[in-house]
Amino acid sequence: MVSLKSRLGELHWSVESVYNPGQRAFKEAIDKFADVVEKSSDACLFAFVGHGVELQGEHFFLPADFELKEKYRTENLLLQDVKEKAVAFSYLEDCVKAVRDKPSASQVSLFVLDCCRESISARVDSTSRTLSSFPQRDGQPVQASTTVVN
Repeated sequence: MVSLKSRLGELHWSVESVYNPGQRAFKEAIDKFADVVEKSSDACLFAFVGHGVELQGEHFFLPADFELKEKYRTENLLLQDVKEKAVAFSYLEDCVKAVRDKPSASQVSLFVLDCCRESISARVDSTSRTLSSFPQRDGQPVQASTTVVN
């Protein structure tokens, strides 16, 4: 099986890889991606293979150092903890939007997300909710091969 990195290399794409980053390294990789978008007139691709969660309509990437408590009193307390420890998809979007209007910036950014989004509502004492589909925002293509895991 050919890895995405190998296949993109065969197609002469410049590839930067980060494996099992903690939250800080994950955000630094996103910032670096935004720098590439800012300086490149070529299409730019951000691919994520890992785990994610969705809470109250917000989507999050789970870094390698992500840990939650066993139980939370309310979904809002769970959401606060996730916001503090995970990396929001909106962080990636905002970083790319911030540089998109520069004359040298790539006008094509693609997001490929290969992550199971776990329903972590079971960690809340009482809740009943379902996961929404992954969003496509501002005309940015998002290819998500995500599976909802309950």
